[in-house]
Amino acid sequence: MPLDFDAFQVGCYDLYTGLPLNCHEDWTEFFSTDGLQDPATILYYEGGHAHPRSGDVAMTTGGLYSDLSGVADTNTFTGDTGGQIWTGYKYHPQCSGVVQITARCIAPPNYHIVPDDCWHVDPSDPSGRTGYSQMGVRLHVDGLVELPSDPSLVVVRNAGDHPVGDYVKPAMSKKLVQLAQEYRNWYHSTTGVWVRLSYNDMSLPWGGIFDFQDNWDCPHELHRVGTSADVNHYCPVDGGGASVRVQENKLNTLARALGLIRYEKQEIHYELVGG
Repeated sequence: MPLDFDAFQVGCYDLYTGLPLNCHEDWTEFFSTDGLQDPATILYYEGGHAHPRSGDVAMTTGGLYSDLSGVADTNTFTGDTGGQIWTGYKYHPQCSGVVQITARCIAPPNYHIVPDDCWHVDPSDPSGRTGYSQMGVRLHVDGLVELPSDPSLVVVRNAGDHPVGDYVKPAMSKKLVQLAQEYRNWYHSTTGVWVRLSYNDMSLPWGGIFDFQDNWDCPHELHRVGTSADVNHYCPVDGGGASVRVQENKLNTLARALGLIRYEKQEIHYELVGG
């Protein structure tokens, strides 16, 4: 995924003077689907992975990291603000899903927390100095579409831990369908046989790491934003029961004309130019 970030602030201030106060802050981030029952919602929170991801964000490959005013901080901030409002940046270069954030703030003596839509007063602190907040941060690639069905192609899905992996950007979808149609017509005109181009991994419904080994890691940075597609080396023949090897040189020529560049040597992997 492209290096993107959300800006946030850590600190508290006097509502009357607007001056920052020296308050104590605790921020913790984690992945969790606790309490969720609907399988579709769980899949959404997990970013399209059917295998769990939970626990400390910093210990999860493909997680987030923060930069609080230039100081790298993987997933937490704990300490006094020193009478400053700190600006932080939450980078999300790899993962997709929903990250849970719990935050706790303790105002200095003689102050109390003023609640709003985000912050609530901790009822366990009778002084009213302690506030808390719980947030979910959605980190998804928007706008990806499922590759449509077409007589010229077939999709071999990675069943099980990644039930749906044939999502791409709309422009990529059009290119892949056109590539399959052109290859199918060319192959028929050459051999008299109708075949369907066989696609494999593309991207998950909301992008992010496509970890084929279910370990939240990936040996390359592709398949994350809907501009990647793998083509299987064999094409099924219409009517079933047989398959023929892809004519890679011809397929590469057709792909280049459509603005698709082959990246892998052994595997047939195409990327959308400028995607």
